[in-house]
Order: sequence, then C-alpha cells, then structure tokens
Amino acid sequence: MKKLILSVLFLLFTASFAAAQTCDCKIVPYNPASCFSPCTASLIVDSTLEELLIVIGLKKETAEKIVEYNEKNKTKKTRTIEEYKAVLKDEELKELENKLQSLNEGQINYFQISVKERKDERAKLARIYRDITALENTITITTRVQ
Repeated sequence: MKKLILSVLFLLFTASFAAAQTCDCKIVPYNPASCFSPCTASLIVDSTLEELLIVIGLKKETAEKIVEYNEKNKTKKTRTIEEYKAVLKDEELKELENKLQSLNEGQINYFQISVKERKDERAKLARIYRDITALENTITITTRVQ
C-alpha cells in the first residue's frame, strides 16, 4: 500500500512539474531554455521569404528551403526548429539557430503579430526585396559591361 501511495504522489509531482514547463513565447529570453526551439519555430512557421531574408537576415538559399518546407507542411505546423533538419544542411540549421538566438525584441514582436495584421508590412517587405533584387541585377550587368 505504501508503494502505491508513493507512486501516485510521484506521478502527481511529475505531472505538476511538466505543467510548470509550459512555454510563454511572449517573454524573451525564453525560459526555460527548452522553450527556445518551439517558440522560435512558431515565429517562422508562417513567414514569407522576404521576412526571413530582411527581418531575420537569413541567406536566400536557407530562407527558400524554410518557406518551401512550411508550404509542404501547412497542415502540420512545425513545432520545433529541429524539424527543419529534414531540409537544411547542418550549417544552414546552425545559421538559422544563430539568427534566431540573436533576434532583438523588435524582431520578435514583429513575428508575434498575427499574419493577418502583418499584411501591410509584408507588402512593404516584398517591395523592398524586389528593389534590392533589381539593384543587384543592375550592379551585375554594369560590372559585366565594364
């Protein structure tokens, strides 16, 4: 009987401890540290290419792979950063983790706004990205001509 009571108490204790481990992704830095992966994954799961490039600062190839992965897995929202191992090379995953670890409060706040509310900002980022791409193409053409 004593073992049964101790077992039940142990289960109750571990269940309450696990419940205390829920992540509040609105508070940065993420605490406990195990919240980093699910909280940052929730930031980028609905991100556009332009948001990943301009707001986070990822390399184009890495950002394209993330967007493609997210589109293919729309019904299964990505839960952790580790899930991107399926499409990212080790160095790309490290780049993603490093960029996410160095996000400032403004960047995090931007991604915590609902996708619907970010519509205007997304349009501005798309225009900026088009302008940057056009400028890069002009520079490339000019360099080749010289």
